[in-house]
Amino acid sequence: MKSRWIEYKGKKIFYCAYSNMGVEELQAEVDEVGELFLQQPENSILALTSLEGTKASPAVVEISRTLLRRPDSTSSGLLSSV
Repeated sequence: MKSRWIEYKGKKIFYCAYSNMGVEELQAEVDEVGELFLQQPENSILALTSLEGTKASPAVVEISRTLLRRPDSTSSGLLSSV
């Protein structure tokens, strides 16, 4: 997994490294990140996402949106993002 936790100004931030990925690689990375996010308390994650060099397409947009959804949530399901 290319994505990782980083620290900036004393805050723990999850860096979603999705740069230069094709659809299949992006889906695999998002799936792994999603599993990690589900292990964290709801609305507790600050995330920074890089899609630099990843070609935009409807599939890529839909995959990236799934990261903001929490399937086990009864609220809006959005995670905090930076």
